[in-house]
Order: sequence, then structure tokens, then C-alpha cells
Amino acid sequence: MAITRQRQLPPEAFLNPQLLALPPAVRLTEIGLRMYADNFGREQVHERLLIAAIYPFDRAMTELEMAEHLEQLFDAGVIVLYTAGPRREDFYQFVEWPAVSHAGRSKHPDPPEDFRNASGTVPGEGERGREGEGESAPGGAPSGNVPDPDSPPDPFCRVHMPTGTDQPCQRCGRARLARKVYDQKLFAPRNPGASDD
Repeated sequence: MAITRQRQLPPEAFLNPQLLALPPAVRLTEIGLRMYADNFGREQVHERLLIAAIYPFDRAMTELEMAEHLEQLFDAGVIVLYTAGPRREDFYQFVEWPAVSHAGRSKHPDPPEDFRNASGTVPGEGERGREGEGESAPGGAPSGNVPDPDSPPDPFCRVHMPTGTDQPCQRCGRARLARKVYDQKLFAPRNPGASDD
């Protein structure tokens, strides 16, 4: 899907402290994700398609870097990452999204119920942690139980291990993204000229 929608960027977007703390490339990705998202602020996470739409001629942008941008935007409370559907597909949705007149229906599943308020939008960062107790480490593991760095992160949250779920789950979406980043780093071709220092 190409970026064909017109979106307004409010001036406050350039003063948002959550975004200002992020690197410039991640802020550019955030703007591109807004243009790419449907009328409800959500879209499926396909790193290659996102790169093709947002960075069409930038050969330096990789799937790994796009996944890392998504994680940074999630950590900053800008987007919600979740897994939904029988094929356990990954999606993102913006936490703050303006109402769109004549929006119709989204072809993508809703985010988890815990992350939507009465109007159907995802609430702000203050309510993000309600699903579990406390913050979680990458991969959905509870922060008190840090996973072994040499073992791959589980692709499901601790609630849905080991088989996953067909229901939307934000922590499963984050865990799957962490696993993608791990796998891409593990299997990325090494630069023979680079040193390990």
C-alpha cells in the first residue's frame, strides 16, 4: 500500500516531548507511519512495505532499523503494537489520533480492549501498563525476571506462552517485534571488514 492519504500534522507534533527525545530518523518514521495508517490510525506491521512507502529510495533503511524505530515509538508511548487475528499478524495504532469524518470501518482488528477508551481510541501512555503488573522488559517478560541475553526472546507474552492467542494482545505484538529484531541481528550478514571491538 502506498501513501495516498492526506493527513494533517498539528503544530504541537513538533513540540511533543515524547517525540523530541527520539532521534530525527525515528521522528521521520513517525510522520511516515501517520501517512501510511488508515482512518483509525492503525496499520499492519510489514517492515518491507513500511520501508517502501516511507523510505522508497533509501537503501540504508533496513527491516531491522524499521523494527527498532517501531520499538522506540512504542517505548515513547506514541504507538501501540499488538498481535491479532487467526494468523497472528502484527499491527500498530497511534495512541493519539484525531477523529476522521466519514471514516468508515477499519479493515484491521481493534487493539486490545484494555487500551481503548469509550470513544474507541487508544488512551495515553498513563494507561499503557494496565494489562500486566509493572513494566515489562523487551519480549514481554516481566521486569523482575530479565531473560537470558543469549537466548532468543519468546514471540509471545508471558500470559500467552507458549502457543499465543488469536485475541489482540499488545504485549504479544511487542514480544514478536523483539523476536524479529533478535532474529534479524542474529542472521544479518556480517561485514567482513568490520572489527568486533
